[in-house]
Amino acid sequence: MKAVLGSLDEAEELAQRCLEVAEKGQNRETPVSGTAHVAMAQVLYERDELGDAERFLEEGVRRGKRGGEVKIVAAGYIGLARIAMARGRSD
Repeated sequence: MKAVLGSLDEAEELAQRCLEVAEKGQNRETPVSGTAHVAMAQVLYERDELGDAERFLEEGVRRGKRGGEVKIVAAGYIGLARIAMARGRSD
């Protein structure tokens, strides 16, 4: 992902477009929209916007669970763990 490569503006633009597509019509609440939420959370995490990142991750996990998408759920939980560690909570 572009966020990992340091191009946060491009990553945010891409994640935003994915969210817009995922939220249209029949796509709402699908596992694909969970992926878009996790992608946006990664950008927010890199920008140290932990509260917003956490909300996007929680929504991504919820949608991933609903669709039985283990990869989305795992990515979401990894992101939530990173946020907890950034906040000094290693438990």
